[in-house]
Amino acid sequence: MYAPLIAAIVLGTHGWAAPTDSPSQANPNKRVVCKTPALKWQDGMVTGNGLLGTLHHGVARDEIAVVNSHLFVTPNGAPFEIPDMSDQVAPMQALMLDGEIGLGYRGYHDELLIRRGLEVKRQNYYGMVQSQGFHSGYQIQTSLDGTGEVRDYRRSTEFQTGEIITRWTDDDGEWVRRSFASRAANVLVTEIVAPVNAPMSGSVALARVPKTPANVQIRFNASPNLISVSAKYNPVAGRQAGFEGVTRIALPDGGISVASGEIVSITNAPRVLLLTTLDRYRNEPQRWESGTLQKSIRQYPASYEDLLSPHVSIQREMFDRVEFNLHGDPNEREMDTSQLLAIEENDNDSVSLALVEKLFYTSRYLFMASSGSQYGPRLCGMFTGEWAAAWAGDYTCDANVNLAVLGGGIVNLPECMEGYFRVLERTKPQWQHAAERFWGCRGIVGPIRIDGEVAIPIHCGPYHAHFTATGLGPWLVYPMYEHYLITGDKEFLKQRVYPFLQEMALFYEDFLTHRDDDGKFIFVPSNSPENAWPGIQPRTSAAINSTMDIAAAKHCLTMLLDTRRILDIADDAESHKCRDMLDDMPPYLVNKDDALKEWSWPTIGENYSHRHSSHMYPVWPANEITPDNPETREFVPAVKKALLKRDHKVREAHDALQRAIAWIRLKDGEQFYRILKYLLENEYLYDSLTSSHNNGHDVYNYDAILCLQGLLTEMAVTTQPGVIEVLPAMPNAFRSGSIAGIKGRNQTTVEELKWNFDPASGHGTVELTINSSLDQRITVIHRNGIDSLTTTAKTTDSEFGTFAREVDLPANEPVQMTLRF
Repeated sequence: MYAPLIAAIVLGTHGWAAPTDSPSQANPNKRVVCKTPALKWQDGMVTGNGLLGTLHHGVARDEIAVVNSHLFVTPNGAPFEIPDMSDQVAPMQALMLDGEIGLGYRGYHDELLIRRGLEVKRQNYYGMVQSQGFHSGYQIQTSLDGTGEVRDYRRSTEFQTGEIITRWTDDDGEWVRRSFASRAANVLVTEIVAPVNAPMSGSVALARVPKTPANVQIRFNASPNLISVSAKYNPVAGRQAGFEGVTRIALPDGGISVASGEIVSITNAPRVLLLTTLDRYRNEPQRWESGTLQKSIRQYPASYEDLLSPHVSIQREMFDRVEFNLHGDPNEREMDTSQLLAIEENDNDSVSLALVEKLFYTSRYLFMASSGSQYGPRLCGMFTGEWAAAWAGDYTCDANVNLAVLGGGIVNLPECMEGYFRVLERTKPQWQHAAERFWGCRGIVGPIRIDGEVAIPIHCGPYHAHFTATGLGPWLVYPMYEHYLITGDKEFLKQRVYPFLQEMALFYEDFLTHRDDDGKFIFVPSNSPENAWPGIQPRTSAAINSTMDIAAAKHCLTMLLDTRRILDIADDAESHKCRDMLDDMPPYLVNKDDALKEWSWPTIGENYSHRHSSHMYPVWPANEITPDNPETREFVPAVKKALLKRDHKVREAHDALQRAIAWIRLKDGEQFYRILKYLLENEYLYDSLTSSHNNGHDVYNYDAILCLQGLLTEMAVTTQPGVIEVLPAMPNAFRSGSIAGIKGRNQTTVEELKWNFDPASGHGTVELTINSSLDQRITVIHRNGIDSLTTTAKTTDSEFGTFAREVDLPANEPVQMTLRF
């Protein structure tokens, strides 16, 4: 059982001065402001500490705060046993290599169904095992009396403090409500301040969230000092799991509280304090009667300020590590977001610089709110306003979570990335189980879905052959390797990264048993996530030699060899085996359209109209195909052609985002700008600047918003071992700006980067301050050339030519340089 989660809610009158000078006031882009309450829960504002949080509708007198926690997942019997299918691999491979790809996979899948005790059916989703579904807990409803109409309404999310602040006025005067999720005490705190000389009356109640299943038994209880909820899920496999919440009600400044049924009424109270503690039980319903939560709730102070102060010292320090500025319009920075979005959606000429700035900071805030020491961000971050989240609110591992965390390391939020790392580590047993049972292989193979507690590798159907994508593991593990590149932490690399890489390599060693006429490995079966060539019948996403699977295997082996070199174990037999395997990888292919093939197999064609671009893996995350790599730069035109072939009017945000990071890695800022503009103009953003999966505000999902901090950072500065490139994909529209506090994948910190250029002439200036944690030589690149570089550090010409310089960086000493171009 997890330690109880504590949430505190305080209602009060003017015992303190209403805040007039927010810490965000110096930079209004570090807040989101709305002049109306949320008309639907998707427009609600959120506060979270990476483990628990609330989603607030923001209604003045009748507020609804929806309690959320990463712990809340509906049990469904996971982890699931996979039947031993190792004897079916060879027959499947033989059929596939004989040209019967669809029949080969279907035969394997039908036998999988039979061995699971299911009938053989042909529906695309039949037999698919789902993740344990993430769900919200319940509502905390506060109703307040008031006099006259509500006016002068405003709600905001203050990123530096993590507070949601709602203000309004009626005939009694001004009301203020503030809420935050404490990082210091693991508590949620809300304080409502009534007008002077007008103590509040109202009520507090707990309630079901919309669409709570009928088979979830929920019981509410109330007394003058306690209000509670206990919930039991439908029993699964003889286990009775559930969750509980207890709210302590205190009136420190006087007033009266009376329980009536499931509601506590409050009258004439200058201040009302509600402390709420939560927990989820796996199979211990007797604990619900022990009073553990009721006892733990009494240890917290009845003071908003006492709880706020230690929290803000953590929140502000984390949030303010990075700064981003495009010199946006000061008036637009102050706008209500619904107004700013409306302008953007109707302006076909340009993108609001103020909105882009605000989106960078919103991305950072929501990433922090949804990620902590135990969990990374889900498809929905950590929030939903109704019971269930789309696609089980899990970690979908074939683009979604990969995009969500792509910037977490370089924007200096290791505390948030730690939760993502731990999700991978605690689900690793299921990775091993899948390698053994699906393939009869040693080692581990990455899953398609993770629910936060276990991986779901058996999520597959007649069409969706997800488990045949053997390249998901390296994609998932790369951010852990990147953490080493950023920090230089060899112990982390040895103890936490190396085992993943070593065991994935073992899988490839056993799995890659077939070779083509040139002696190159054949990935059979293989998969380019969720896509299929229509020529494969019966229709299935299983295939041969997906470009993603090939690239991921190469990525894994390359990371493993680098790790062995760093840890001084590079010259053993295992390292030689890795090098031999790399030499035997099949080549990438170019099709008749001069585009990079999605499947590097001559008899498989293309399906351009699809929401995934997994064949971009060699560009991102592997950084294998780049304009500067002499071994792969010949593929750059084909990659660009493939991206343009994919460029249809998309619905899914992750489709656009996957192409956006590829264009950035290919150094094309104008293509990135075009995609960003499309996202901003087509209703992917709610009023709270949370995002939707599809255009038209369809399906609450955080792929788009969480990805933006990484995209905008990579646009401004890209780093790799030994290299810092400034303005690699800077659009002409962003002609001046700055970014600060970025971590490099080479143990450097870009303490500050300022730029200013004239798009017409191409001339401009970059001012750069770099601090390296070790003595090293770095290649500094500006893609469009360097006329001069001024610095006190030693510099030399670069083999790359006139767009690069070699700069010697001393350890732990900031080095300033000015580039003119």
